[in-house]
Amino acid sequence: MVRTSLLTKVYTNLWWLQTLLGLAFVGFGLWIAFIPRGGYSQLNVFFASAILLTGAFEMTRAIKNRPFSKHWLWYFLGGIIDITVGLIFLANMEYDMRLEPYLLGSWIVFRGLLYLALSLDLRRIAPATWTALFFFGILITAMGILILARPELSSFTIIYATSLAFIITGIFRIILGRSLYISKLH
Repeated sequence: MVRTSLLTKVYTNLWWLQTLLGLAFVGFGLWIAFIPRGGYSQLNVFFASAILLTGAFEMTRAIKNRPFSKHWLWYFLGGIIDITVGLIFLANMEYDMRLEPYLLGSWIVFRGLLYLALSLDLRRIAPATWTALFFFGILITAMGILILARPELSSFTIIYATSLAFIITGIFRIILGRSLYISKLH
C-alpha cells in the first residue's frame, strides 16, 4: 500500500509537465498537418527534436520513479529508444526517404504500446480516465500501423498519420495531466 501512495505522489506532482507536453504535442501535430510537402528536411528536424525531447523526459521520469515503480525499466528503455530514433533522424538528414515510414511508424507503434501499458498502470491513480487513456493508446498504435502498412504513400501517410498520432498523443497527455491533478487534490 505504501508503494501505491508513493507512486501516486510522484505521478501527481508531475501533472503539469504531462499537460505541458500534451499541449506541445497537439501544437506539433497541427504544425505537421500544415507543413509544405516539400519540407522533408524541416520535417526530419522536427521529428528528431520531438522524439529526443520525449526520450529525455521518459528517461528522467523512469529514473525518478525507479524506487516506486516495478515497470520503471520499460519507461527507461522507451526513452533510450526515443533518443536513438531521434539521433538516427538527425544523423541521416539526406538518407533514403524509403526508410522514413518504417522508422517513424515503428517508433509510433512502440510509443502507443507504451501508452497502453501506462494507462493500465494508472488504473489505481486515475480510475475515472484510464479507459480513455487506453483508447488513445490504441489509436496511437493504429496510426503507427497505418504508416507501416502503407509506406508507398509515404508523404501522405507520414504527414497526416503522424500529425494525427501527435495530436492524439497530446490529448492523451493532457487527459493524463488533468487526471493526475485531480488525484493530487483528493
